[in-house]
Amino acid sequence: MHVWDRRQICYTLIPLDNAWLFLLLEPTHGLVFAGMWIASVELASQLAPPTGQGTMQALIGGLYYVLAVGVIGTNVAGYVITWKGGGEEAWHYLYKSGGVVMVGWSVLWNTMSFMQQRCGSGGGGAGYVRQVEDA
Repeated sequence: MHVWDRRQICYTLIPLDNAWLFLLLEPTHGLVFAGMWIASVELASQLAPPTGQGTMQALIGGLYYVLAVGVIGTNVAGYVITWKGGGEEAWHYLYKSGGVVMVGWSVLWNTMSFMQQRCGSGGGGAGYVRQVEDA
């Protein structure tokens, strides 16, 4: 997550008159996208029972492509771009917002995972995966 949020923020730091600098950031997209799918597939595999592996993988793919990218991503991004006037500032605002949201989500996820490991309680995060494995 840390590479993704830094990447989003770096996009906003590129001067608009030097747009070619985007090409220097683009290789990180492959790393981030691959990392996201590796983590998603692995977590889905750990959470699903042996007979539900295919269903869980289909659910993960559907949630990403239909809900996250399709419904939420398209509508939210379209609204923000229209709200900000559709120019470069709109895209910069969108990328900055995405970076801030991911930093916040990363802090929340890691804090909850840390607290869960220390307290040993049930719930989401890395500790939940360990509990499912032990079951």
